[in-house]
Amino acid sequence: MLLSDEDIFRKDKVICVYLDALNAIMLEIINPAIPFAADEDDPRACQYCPFFYLCR
Repeated sequence: MLLSDEDIFRKDKVICVYLDALNAIMLEIINPAIPFAADEDDPRACQYCPFFYLCR
């Protein structure tokens, strides 16, 4: 299946949006000024989290 120029342009725009969002998330994760904390609203969310002990 060949993609049209419009499909390729749309795909490139979507990829850019995803990469920008991923970049923002990664910068937040590695930012030492933002504490790594558990979500206090739903303690069940932490039940199977592999990073449980980092928040405690």
